[in-house]
Amino acid sequence: MPTPIPPPKMMMPADELAPTLPLRYDSTSKYAYINDYTTLVNQNLKMLLLTVPGEKMMDTDFGVGLTTYLFEQNTVQTRSSISGKIREQVQLYLPYIDIENIEYHSSIEDSQISDEYLGIRITYNIVPIQTVVVSTLNLSGDSSLGIFSSFEIANYST
Repeated sequence: MPTPIPPPKMMMPADELAPTLPLRYDSTSKYAYINDYTTLVNQNLKMLLLTVPGEKMMDTDFGVGLTTYLFEQNTVQTRSSISGKIREQVQLYLPYIDIENIEYHSSIEDSQISDEYLGIRITYNIVPIQTVVVSTLNLSGDSSLGIFSSFEIANYST
């Protein structure tokens, strides 16, 4: 389960909230840590979006599994399914996030974009710290190889 966000009264100094994932060393030869709540919430959301249900031991319901949608038809029904799964999983596993909006960007909106690309922009409020964040996920694949080839997430506080 992702690292929980404490209620505002219990907010502790943000020295070492959680290790960054994937694990890596910092300049002091210890694991690099996340030291702010916005980054921690973003990492938790990223893990939730990329984990395929059944992949996490002891909690087979965890995860949206965006990679499972990568080669689906880009239709309103598929987008609705993705949005529903994101909202359902966030409500269950990240209850401190309030999703305000989910937008899509693909070849449907822009004919210059590859059919194998889907951009998802999620606007959400981190309730305990009252911070609105916009995260953009860029998913693309190579159908000839049948693989998920890139993932990007960027934050913009508003």
